Amino acid sequence: EQTWPSMEERFFRRGVERWSFFEGLRPGIIDELMTRGQVRELGEGEHLVDQGGEDGEMYVVLDGCLEILAGGKSVDVAGKGELVGEIAILSPERLRTASLVALVPTKVLGLNHFALRSMAFGDGEAGHQVMLNLARCIAERFSEKAGLVAGLAAEVERLRGELRDLREKTRGY
Repeated sequence: EQTWPSMEERFFRRGVERWSFFEGLRPGIIDELMTRGQVRELGEGEHLVDQGGEDGEMYVVLDGCLEILAGGKSVDVAGKGELVGEIAILSPERLRTASLVALVPTKVLGLNHFALRSMAFGDGEAGHQVMLNLARCIAERFSEKAGLVAGLAAEVERLRGELRDLREKTRGY
């Protein structure tokens, strides 16, 4: 009962309006994705994938919310329209870099390599737009993480300055 309010707070606190994987896609392309993919429904607390697992599917959250855990620690959340698991479909090892757990009842669309490939060969424009959206999602995520790293680097420098000042003040004692 307390899980959703804390996750909702994290959504708004992060200050990032995430972009939907379906943005800009014609309704026909979305229908094609729904046909080629597999819809899964998860109950609260149910694991979609586990870190280290081997499979080649990415997921679009259709409804609900997933918590992303790396090394057993919560690192992010993904809501409606967001893409998760794309690293497993793009990397040669197809290993999961994080676990995905439903915070509330959640519905996802699973898309594997074969679904995306057959779509690209069947409709070049649709395949291009889907791959462009995949690239945009990855670029957005990279940009968000780069901003976090820059903020951490600035905080480290601030703390180093405080430590230098503290050392200077305590030298004579």
